[in-house]
Amino acid sequence: MGEVQAVLATSKSDIQSTTIAECWALLRALFFCDDLGLRCVQFKGDAKLVVDAVHKSTTDCSWDGQIIEDIKSTLLSHQNWTIKHVVRSGNKAADAAAKLGLSLDSELTWIEEEPLEVSPFILVEKQKVVGG
Repeated sequence: MGEVQAVLATSKSDIQSTTIAECWALLRALFFCDDLGLRCVQFKGDAKLVVDAVHKSTTDCSWDGQIIEDIKSTLLSHQNWTIKHVVRSGNKAADAAAKLGLSLDSELTWIEEEPLEVSPFILVEKQKVVGG
């Protein structure tokens, strides 16, 4: 329906690469949705490398691959959760929340609402869902 269920923004200063940052963000989003008890979730990510790695059936035994394996196992335990790739311009609300996180000292969450920095993009996303 395009309604906001929750928004989470956080900053992690010790991340070495953008790919790892995307992996940690996705894993945190998975745990957040699990904590909220959400049953049917579609995660959208603009990091194609991460989305493709999550969809691979082979095990990634690299050091960084352990995060991917945690993501895979969490997704497998939730039948109605999916992840798909979208271009950044197709998910501006998530991009705005990520940018907001860069300015934070701690994690913040909003339930059934959104921060002002994200609101304009939520409205656009909602119009896409409702209007087709």
